[in-house]
Amino acid sequence: MTLCLATVIYLTGIVIYRLYLHPLAQFPGPWPAKVSGLHALYYAWRGDRHLMQARSHARYGDYVRLGPNYLSVASDLGLQEIYGTRANVQKSSFYHAFVAQKGAWSTFTSIDRSLHARKRRVLAPAMTERALKSMGRRINQCIDIFVTQLGRNADAESGWTPAVNMSELADHVAFDILGDLVFGEGSFQMLTSCANRYIVDLIVATSYWALLVGTFPLLRALPIIPLWFPELTRKRQAYLLFCQEKACQRMAKVGAPGPSPEEHSDLLLHLLSGRRHSDTHSHRFPDDQEPEPSASSPPPTAEIWAECRTLIVAGADTVATALAALTHYLVHNEGAYHRLEEEILTACPRLREVRFPGPRPAQCPYLDACIDEALRLSPPIPGPLPREVLRGGMALGRGRFVVPAGTVVATAAYALHRHPRYFPRPEVFWPERWMAGSAPGVTLATVRRARQAFCPFGFGARGCVGQSLAYGELRTLVVRMLGRYRIRLCRQVRVGEGPSAREIGMGGEEYRMLDRWTAQRDGPFVEFQSRPR
Repeated sequence: MTLCLATVIYLTGIVIYRLYLHPLAQFPGPWPAKVSGLHALYYAWRGDRHLMQARSHARYGDYVRLGPNYLSVASDLGLQEIYGTRANVQKSSFYHAFVAQKGAWSTFTSIDRSLHARKRRVLAPAMTERALKSMGRRINQCIDIFVTQLGRNADAESGWTPAVNMSELADHVAFDILGDLVFGEGSFQMLTSCANRYIVDLIVATSYWALLVGTFPLLRALPIIPLWFPELTRKRQAYLLFCQEKACQRMAKVGAPGPSPEEHSDLLLHLLSGRRHSDTHSHRFPDDQEPEPSASSPPPTAEIWAECRTLIVAGADTVATALAALTHYLVHNEGAYHRLEEEILTACPRLREVRFPGPRPAQCPYLDACIDEALRLSPPIPGPLPREVLRGGMALGRGRFVVPAGTVVATAAYALHRHPRYFPRPEVFWPERWMAGSAPGVTLATVRRARQAFCPFGFGARGCVGQSLAYGELRTLVVRMLGRYRIRLCRQVRVGEGPSAREIGMGGEEYRMLDRWTAQRDGPFVEFQSRPR
């Protein structure tokens, strides 16, 4: 009885403290979120965390408390203050959930700034214009196969193909490209064989597992995850082993006689070069952030495996989500579809000669506007990128608020991209918003304001290093696809639409996603018809 009473008093004290005495008590938000992390875990489990965050900001404003120690900010100023180069923050412990082996940090998971900078310097040369051009042959081969596959099984009379799931096709081409660039040519072959298509499901499960553990670390501290989510755990382990085996196979070929230098010009070669460099340059970290290299630390090879896993997920999933979402919005917006179609056919008359990285933005400005609008409405990572405030605290809102050290702050792309202050008619697919003078009310000032709140690839020094690769793939894929085929929505299968969109008052045409850290999606089902040559 005494123990029960003490427990009740203790829990009541925690609730009172978090609601009224906590440093974040001044910020509005749902009261369950202020009291317990179970609120965030519930929405992470459901897959609609991004919708909850958007609803909360629509109700409470730019600064919303969405956890006992977590402040969500939805403003362009907050984006700069949290993710800018001078921000007094570091990545939060949330990212530990993505580390498969203790001490094996990747560019994505590194918390220590100097470690991240070193790893980024290793990877950055692989993303230069010259390096990307050297990889163009393999990228173009995958795109050629993709374009050919779109026209399979067309009806002899009408010329229209049976309905195909664009989300699956986008996955296949995007993962084939990244598989070739990371693990070597022909690594996945999802476009031509079903043998490795199960990998997509493993990646979704791995991201979902990390989201749950990162959101509520107690799941990992106690042996709860394997008991409650045995299938997620099994699939995560399968993905880790798959990437490890592929990386080891590719590493064994580097330097072996036979392959040409061009075949070795890939991302993994840059990682191996960086490992050799790091082997001769020791790096020390604070005890509470990163482990010092020692006899018990994992071999450098473990970091290579970690980097490969990150590259596959970040590089392929981003392109696949954007391509599927753009297709969805085009088949639901006839005006935008025909304008983009006309621009492509006019600017690129010799479609077979369009190769990666695609047409320059000046050649096809509406194409870039459509890609950006799809990324705005369907960001590949719809949720927040959490940061922990360091010693000395942090000022937000140009000094209006001061939050103490240890507070977790973040901006969620999905919520920010729907803020009417930056994006008038935020629920509408309207590419013209990115082109000054293209429509009434669209000026250089409105475009600049939208750009300041646009963050599909992150922001600041921790932003995605592969943006140029992603945009190049998307430009080439869209031009080749729409230049060769007419496209229409299959009216009998409406996969990919609401009802999640209508939960926050948006139209049923929004592309439906589940927030599994990355975006889990399905559809749209579309049909293709070859254009006369």
